[in-house]
Amino acid sequence: MEKNTHGGFLGDGDYFAKINCSNKDNNNGFSNWKKLPLSDSLKKVMEMNQCDDKGCLTAIEKYDIPEIDNGYYYFLDRHLEAKDKHDDIELNNRSSLNFSLAIYDADNKIIYFYELDT
Repeated sequence: MEKNTHGGFLGDGDYFAKINCSNKDNNNGFSNWKKLPLSDSLKKVMEMNQCDDKGCLTAIEKYDIPEIDNGYYYFLDRHLEAKDKHDDIELNNRSSLNFSLAIYDADNKIIYFYELDT
């Protein structure tokens, strides 16, 4: 599954992909990823309401991302003001958001990839 809403003013929008990794043998390759749960900053931004002509939903609701207990996540802060691209501590202290987040469900071998540009 894939959906891209970019195309707004200055490329604003979001991108989502649900990637089935069931043909992979193991969970190796996640050495640069962090163990779930998401940090408080990432939880906050993923639970933030985003409104369009269809109403207001969080990214979790919009893309039906389940609660995942066993897995990993990878965060990349693409904002120009980011000092450390892998640290989300300042994520919610800016007037705009530009980040990528991948969440791997180790039980179901699915990656949920989300990118937001505001």
